[in-house]
Amino acid sequence: MGIKLDWQIEAERVYERSGEDPSARRQRYRQRLQLIFFTVGVMLGIGGLAAAVMIRLNTVDNALKQSLSETVHAEISALRIGSYTDFMALQRSADRYWLELQDARYQDYQTKKEAGAVELVGHIVDATIDGQRGRVVIEEVREGTPYHLVWFYWRYTDGWRHVPSDYTFWGDPAEIMGTQVTVQYNTLDQAFAKELADQVDRWWADGCALLDCKDAPPLTIHIISNPLKQMGWDVSTEPKRLTFIVVSPLAAADGTRADVVLSESLASQIALSIADRQFSLATHGLELDDTSDVAWLKQAIINWLAADFTNQVDLNANGFVQSLKDNYGAASIGQMVRALTRDADISVVGLVLNQSLPTLRLDWRSFFQHRLDVEKTLLAESRVDEFSRLWDGDDATRPAKNARLNNPTMPSPQVQVVAISPDANNVMTAIIQATLNDQQVLVMFRFVGGTWKRIS
Repeated sequence: MGIKLDWQIEAERVYERSGEDPSARRQRYRQRLQLIFFTVGVMLGIGGLAAAVMIRLNTVDNALKQSLSETVHAEISALRIGSYTDFMALQRSADRYWLELQDARYQDYQTKKEAGAVELVGHIVDATIDGQRGRVVIEEVREGTPYHLVWFYWRYTDGWRHVPSDYTFWGDPAEIMGTQVTVQYNTLDQAFAKELADQVDRWWADGCALLDCKDAPPLTIHIISNPLKQMGWDVSTEPKRLTFIVVSPLAAADGTRADVVLSESLASQIALSIADRQFSLATHGLELDDTSDVAWLKQAIINWLAADFTNQVDLNANGFVQSLKDNYGAASIGQMVRALTRDADISVVGLVLNQSLPTLRLDWRSFFQHRLDVEKTLLAESRVDEFSRLWDGDDATRPAKNARLNNPTMPSPQVQVVAISPDANNVMTAIIQATLNDQQVLVMFRFVGGTWKRIS
């Protein structure tokens, strides 16, 4: 025990005043715990309620999908066993025409089934429900090949019923942005859109590199689900953007092959449209007389380019341009395109390559076939002067020319083989083996005035 100084006594008084009562501290701690437990309880309650709602929704959704699947299987079973009454009982629409189509579809299935041309396997690839609407992708086998079809349903008070196609119910909008091309689609077409994006992206890059259309506007491929629309260019977006419309293969009434994402025929159609637009961009929309050599050359290049895109080059159909590429390089194709004018003729090929036309190592069959076909077209249109300009003016050719002129409906000879060599006067002559009315014939052209003229 000692003597406390004034400042020590004052410090103890301050400590006593500022100190907290232990019981009050414990009370406050209990209140905090109660608040925490209450908050956790509320959160657990909300989570449990949400989980219960989700479970309930999933249960309802699964039940609806199950009932939809049962309806689809019942419809397919009716087709399989040939029960017209059961099949039509599952069809519903105020549109009598659609019901007649379903009637015809039933009859068509029965005919194909009896012929062994279709197998109704009843496989449901996908089932989607949106409120009262249902969409089902089914699979059937036709002559050993699987096909996918899209059927639409509506949930009435008496159950699901097959209804007309609802093209607004095709999945959420989506987009694929490639290096060259943007593809817009709905999610039901996702696989098709991806394949198309990959292919067209390559086609656009290769074609524009060859023809020099690098400054072309951006390209968008828009996949739509309405089969009543036509595939083609949407001019409303030009010139800022090029938009090409493609109708979803799944939207076809007869469905689409399940084992091929992008069919060969559809790829060829799209490739041809792409090549045609690239040629137009490279030539600034050059317009030509359909019967001219340049118009033939234009189409030959477009057809070859489209075939090259899809790896379907046919030497019979595309031999001229393919031989040009093989013997003079791919760059020669672009050079020739840039040299084309409305008044040019086939001699432009020799001018571009800086060689005499008859000496070029080219497959001439399709060109001479074009010339023979054009004769018939000109005669049918009474364009006699233009017909005459395709023939050599030599008197010796007049009988053959008049014979053709006097028989305008005669079919064109079909070119088989072309051989080019100098004649007795050292004039380059093309001797063509052809068929006409199942008979072998010879047709001859002479190189006169920088171009080919027919002499027999």
